[in-house]
Order: sequence, then structure tokens, then C-alpha cells
Amino acid sequence: MTFDYHAAMTEGHSYNEIVAERLRKEGIGCSVPELELVSTSEEIKRMTENEKDIILDNGLVLEVKSRGIGFSEDPTLYWQRDLYVDTVSGYEAKKVKPYAYVMVSQKSGNMIVVHSNTKEHWFKKTVTDPYRKITDVFYKVERHHITTWDDLVKDLKSSL
Repeated sequence: MTFDYHAAMTEGHSYNEIVAERLRKEGIGCSVPELELVSTSEEIKRMTENEKDIILDNGLVLEVKSRGIGFSEDPTLYWQRDLYVDTVSGYEAKKVKPYAYVMVSQKSGNMIVVHSNTKEHWFKKTVTDPYRKITDVFYKVERHHITTWDDLVKDLKSSL
């Protein structure tokens, strides 16, 4: 069975909309760019460099990563000692680096956050992605650098 990239992009985009709606309920203006499905290596490269999951009205960008695991919104209860942030190649290729990553549990709907200003604490780990069946280098961060959704909201409201 091969990995369905278009289905994954479509599912990922739905989580962008969920996070954006939650931001709007908090009074934070934002938009989600229209879903664009790409296939060729040139299109993928362009998208990796330029894609923005959520654009806040103040111009900041948030990246959304949904995970097929359950977790609470309390980072101190996160059950692993570290968390995958992004692929090294994906993060480094972005022309506009995300202000923060919002991690969404596909099981619970809960959200936790990794601010990009913690990048100095990220470390690299080479792993094989069980879904895509490819080996890649990922950025990970230890649990104590994860923050709450509420902290992100307070932070974003203070920058409005």
C-alpha cells in the first residue's frame, strides 16, 4: 500500500481550519490559505518553501501538525520525553519560518505548542516514517520546551 500524499494534505488542511477557528474564537484574526494539492518534485519544493498553514492578521505564521496520538493540553503530562517538531529539510526550506507549531491530537482534539524561539533546544533524530516508508531527519524537542495553547493565545494577544 502506497502513501496517499493528497489525502494527507487534505487531512492536514482540515486541522489548519480547526486551529484557525479556535484562534478566531479567542479573538485572534487569521486566515488559512486555500488547499493546494501538488504532485511533482518542483511543485513540492515550491510548496515546502512557501506554504503557510495559518497566517495571523499581524503577519505571523503558525504551522499545524496533527498527530495520531492522544495527549492532554498540559505539556507536563505529555507521555513521551520529547516531541517531533518537523523534518529538518522542511523547516530549513521554509522562506518564512513559523512563529510556533501547534500540535493537534487526532484522538483527543487537544493542542500543545512548540515556539520556534526554542529552536536552539531542538535536536536531530534520524527515523523511518512508518506511513511514508522513508527515512528522514527530524527536529525533536524535549517535553519541558512544550507550552500550552493558553500560553500561545496570551502571547499572540500581547503582540496585537
